[in-house]
Amino acid sequence: MGKRWIYLVTILLLASFLLLPSLGDPLHYGDECIYLTIGNALRQGKILYRDIHDNKPPIIYILAALSSGHLAIFRFFGFLSVISQLIILYFFSISISKNSTVAFLLQIPAILLVVIFEGRVANGEVFMMLPIVLSAFLLWSWRRRLNAKHGLIIGLLFAWGFLVKAPAAFDAMGILLAVFVFLAKPPRPWRRISFWAITGAATIPIILSLGYFAIRGGVVYYVRSALLQNIGYVSSWSGNGGDHALFLRALILASLTLTIWFWHRFLSPSLIFASCWFIFALFGALLSGRPYPHYLFEVIPSLIILHAAAYVQLRRRHSSFLAIPLLADSILIAVYLSFHFWWYPQISYYRHFATYLQGRTTKAQYYQYWGKRSVANYQLAKFVRQTVPDKQPIFVWGDAACIYALSGHSPVGRYTVNYHIYDYNGFSSVLRSLEKEKPVLIIKLANEKHRWPELDSLLSKYYYRLHYPRLPDIIFRRRPTSWQKLSLGFH
Repeated sequence: MGKRWIYLVTILLLASFLLLPSLGDPLHYGDECIYLTIGNALRQGKILYRDIHDNKPPIIYILAALSSGHLAIFRFFGFLSVISQLIILYFFSISISKNSTVAFLLQIPAILLVVIFEGRVANGEVFMMLPIVLSAFLLWSWRRRLNAKHGLIIGLLFAWGFLVKAPAAFDAMGILLAVFVFLAKPPRPWRRISFWAITGAATIPIILSLGYFAIRGGVVYYVRSALLQNIGYVSSWSGNGGDHALFLRALILASLTLTIWFWHRFLSPSLIFASCWFIFALFGALLSGRPYPHYLFEVIPSLIILHAAAYVQLRRRHSSFLAIPLLADSILIAVYLSFHFWWYPQISYYRHFATYLQGRTTKAQYYQYWGKRSVANYQLAKFVRQTVPDKQPIFVWGDAACIYALSGHSPVGRYTVNYHIYDYNGFSSVLRSLEKEKPVLIIKLANEKHRWPELDSLLSKYYYRLHYPRLPDIIFRRRPTSWQKLSLGFH
């Protein structure tokens, strides 16, 4: 086995060692709970966006549906996506640096950043970046001989990324700008043909998705939820400056783009390509201004390729160009600190997993690492499964997507969590659904502080409270029809 393949096996073993423990984690992460809840609803015949709501494009929910409600399967899909990206990045780095040792060494920080930026969790960025990394590698490899066939493949990959999560569009913009503007000289007729092939191929799947939801009666909800409502999502977070800060970041992006244009005659093609990709990927990661670490997963590939391109200049004794990757590193660190991105403990996570693997902690103790709510969710979901017949909906007042996902029961109405009801003023539609569907159980989570008087009124009229001392939550069961005719009040 050659050195190149030994390096690759080492990368895969290290990544597997750090990522595979997450397959045994309990379901506790809010986004994953929403995805699996929606996946279960799709398997039960509900129409995405129309009958069950979230604000991302459809592919991630399809993956969740294919997971059959199992977190381990869903995370294994994410694991395969990360592993595939590392393999592509490794060969991408070799193609630029012409040195397998350098490519191997660059994958070490890439793996560490994957762990820090929540690569163990099946988030949208984990799936979004696979087609983007592959399209970037192919476009770089084919840049001197692009044709319509190549453009079709790359465009479909861009569409795949966008239909997982919208910020992929910014990666595509940066990559296309580098190849078709900064690296487009001397001009060649085939560039225009291949550019329009990419654009057309990227657009067709999106149009087909619109057609699909139009046939299923959900196109208005699709456009509103997956596209238009993301505009409000971007501007709704005030923690990092809101709209004004977004405008400032757009100005900085434009300034950096102009700087690359001004200096592109003095830069190598690989530095131009990676620099353009990095600044647009970073803008996409910061689009909403939210401090969730998984957003920064988007910048890892372009940052690694930028360092590979800088090595080429160092080998040619152009050490001054090292300032570019160092500047990118500094920008990323400054962004991480100034945006107050959340930090999740890493060493304690693996230590806790090791004690569980050695049998020194029980399963319940292992789950308590993620908080008492995690254990309570499993107990509550077990109670729901034992109480409610299959495929019948329930309603949980609280951010309760984990309850729906664990129990396998869909929510009454379109919303899986309380903040969606608040954000989209869905109180009246949920109340109508409660009156129409008459769920067997309605549950108020103990940590939900908001009151909903109309819900309380419905509970007092049609439900009685169950006493289940093992749980902190308040459980209501619908009264039999014969009780309701007596017009008695039950508490």
